[in-house]
Amino acid sequence: MITYQLATKEDIPALSGIIALSFQDYPLYVKFTKFGFEDQTSYLNFLSQLMAVQMRIDLKKGAGIVILDDDQPVGAAFFSPSLVENNIWDYFRTGGLRLLRYFKGGLLNGLLEQTDIAEGICRNKADEQTWYLSMLAISRGYQGQHLGHRVLIDQVFPYLKTRQIERLTLITNTEKNCRFYEANGFECFDQTKLALKDQIVQSWCFSRRL
Repeated sequence: MITYQLATKEDIPALSGIIALSFQDYPLYVKFTKFGFEDQTSYLNFLSQLMAVQMRIDLKKGAGIVILDDDQPVGAAFFSPSLVENNIWDYFRTGGLRLLRYFKGGLLNGLLEQTDIAEGICRNKADEQTWYLSMLAISRGYQGQHLGHRVLIDQVFPYLKTRQIERLTLITNTEKNCRFYEANGFECFDQTKLALKDQIVQSWCFSRRL
């Protein structure tokens, strides 16, 4: 049976692996980071650590919803105020010291710089009643069961409305995700290209009134 609960820091170890697997083929990470790893295991370990830090930042500044099947996590959504910009010190203060080695060769700082460019577009359109959806991930074995739609409609939107939040924004890097968010009432308000070395990643910014 599918249930939901507010995320806590105790959920992060289990969720980080699930989310890393969900995002392993995401263009932003494949094109901007995967070249720096000798094998898939090292790459997934990096993604898991990165996602864990992002979740800690979101819990400190915003909130998260965990999707459970018989009390086992199978997905999550994390979100925080759009005007609260993350910086490198946020990463270090929330366990990012483990990521220090990934700054060698510009791997992680290049990724963070390009991510900040995309997220900055959302911040430029935001006000104090705007929050940002930093991640929505469903375990691969549960994809196609409309859990992403349900967590947005039944959990994320109502949570934000009770806090007088009027708008939710996000960025995505795949056309498949664009279709998903459009089907859930989001509208694309910007499209740009992110570039790192010789790699290009398309980025779309979406917004939805609540």
